[in-house]
Amino acid sequence: EGIDYYVLVTGRIGTTGNFGLKISEVETSSNNECEQAELLNLDNSAVQGSTLQATVDFPPDAICGVALDSPGIWYSVEGTGRGVELSTCQSNNFDTAISVFKGSSCGDLECVTGTSAEGPSCDTTGVTAAWLTESNTKYHIYVHGKSSPSNMGDFELTATEFDVIETNEFCPQAN
Repeated sequence: EGIDYYVLVTGRIGTTGNFGLKISEVETSSNNECEQAELLNLDNSAVQGSTLQATVDFPPDAICGVALDSPGIWYSVEGTGRGVELSTCQSNNFDTAISVFKGSSCGDLECVTGTSAEGPSCDTTGVTAAWLTESNTKYHIYVHGKSSPSNMGDFELTATEFDVIETNEFCPQAN
């Protein structure tokens, strides 16, 4: 309210003609912004989400394991020193991607891992991401789409905490 928006429409290579322009206001999900991330339970319970009304939160060339060039929504978990696995393999209707960051605030994000739907795992549209958490560390999870024509839709996300049996199970702890 009270904000004026200006739209400039130009023709391609100087062409002119008539056109129609429709501007619609949409309601984004409550966790569309990093600062309003939904806290996940690490008990394998599922949450429903959608990126259909979400915004792109990163510049065009940003990467965290995968390109961050599609709309996404935010979740968070608190690290306990155990492993965490996130999955969209259960139910989704687009090529999902998950990027995980750590940082005390959304203005100070450091990429931990990122992966996107690929191959036969999870029916080719779902994805699983796992990492070893640090105790008392906040993690920000961006669920978004893979860089493809099918990069928005509905999904189901599960988060599970697990014990890490081998100290070198994850690359940063390699022997």
